[in-house]
Amino acid sequence: MSQRCQSQLPSPETVLLFPWMMAQPKHITKYVAHLKVFFSNATIIPFPACSLAEFTYKSVSAQAEELQPVLNSIFEQAAYCRHLLGFAFSNGGCYHFSLFAHLWRQMTGKPLPVEAIIFDSAPGRGTWARISTALDESIIPPSWFLPFRMLAQSAVRFGVGAYIVTVQAIGSENVVERVWKTLNDASVIDLKAAKGFVFSKSDRMVRYQDVETHAEEAERLGWLVLKESFKGTGHAKHMLADEERYWAFVKKVWYKGVQRSCDRVERSVIEGGGNERLWKL
Repeated sequence: MSQRCQSQLPSPETVLLFPWMMAQPKHITKYVAHLKVFFSNATIIPFPACSLAEFTYKSVSAQAEELQPVLNSIFEQAAYCRHLLGFAFSNGGCYHFSLFAHLWRQMTGKPLPVEAIIFDSAPGRGTWARISTALDESIIPPSWFLPFRMLAQSAVRFGVGAYIVTVQAIGSENVVERVWKTLNDASVIDLKAAKGFVFSKSDRMVRYQDVETHAEEAERLGWLVLKESFKGTGHAKHMLADEERYWAFVKKVWYKGVQRSCDRVERSVIEGGGNERLWKL
């Protein structure tokens, strides 16, 4: 990379933050506060947490209407390259992120031009066992009396099984598997992005093997991939365990993505005979 390009590495102008399913606002504000410290000039957009209804029966068109104002705002202000950083937590955040990227593709005909994406505790696979375990951990309070908890777990497993059988019967895929594929679809998410995966072997909701498999697939397909494995941390709790390490990794992924994008611009200038241009959305 040239000295000129290195000296002009920008911070993100916009940070899109997609929380985990049913995340509380008080949890999200912690991430927003840190982002304001590290990227003080960025516009930080925390999206509403994904609900169980959105994974099951709420129509995609209704969900798209809720995301459309943000899409319009970014599109109107982005005649030229707008430096975007994405954050997706768990499968719920990945679902909203993938939907947002799909809507961007429909609006512009181009993949979402993020320069870096942080996947925190995600993505996971959409098998019966994986989905059942994730729902057990997220919606059944551990304080419940054991017989009630076991009854609720049985109900969850039955419901997940019925859902998977139904979508297979109509020739479709469950939403978690669709999200898994979308996140590694270069027609939806720009290949220039750096992808950072934060995970832990102690995570019971999203298995680390799934995260590593997805990261390896992304790398094979052409994305720049960085991984950070925490020890002993629970689902979406890595930042709480070691804030300094967590945010150092986020910044590393961001600047790797910016460098990658900058290199592409320089190559286009050289190949184009010196007519410098910005990457249009």
